[in-house]
Amino acid sequence: MEKQEFTEEQKEMAMEYQKYDLERKTIMNKLVEIGEEKREHELVCDTLLGIQDDDRKTWKLVNGHLIEKTKGEIVPELKSNIENIILLTGKLNERMQTLLTRMRKIESDLGQQIKIQHPAKEETKDDSAASKSAGGIVS
Repeated sequence: MEKQEFTEEQKEMAMEYQKYDLERKTIMNKLVEIGEEKREHELVCDTLLGIQDDDRKTWKLVNGHLIEKTKGEIVPELKSNIENIILLTGKLNERMQTLLTRMRKIESDLGQQIKIQHPAKEETKDDSAASKSAGGIVS
């Protein structure tokens, strides 16, 4: 097989694609992490809402220290945290969509450039794909 040479522009596009892909993976991990955090906040909030007494003592772990608060103080904090997590999730999803759009454009551009460099190879691939889709019948 002949080794394919890539232009500097293609190499730069590939590096940009890898950068976007790394950022996409980082965002995915962060979305999973904050999704779990949101579920935990909701679980605690739901549990506390079942308690009638707003003066009931609760304990919150902050940097390894337990802080005493009341149910009346902690529930609004939890609700605010949940709302902030929802906003952050929305922003991360928007960024994810931007990255995916850019990645698709790079994929498309690189694909077109490769086809221009090696049109005979692409036609051969298209012919074999067409024969496979026709059930292997070649006329």
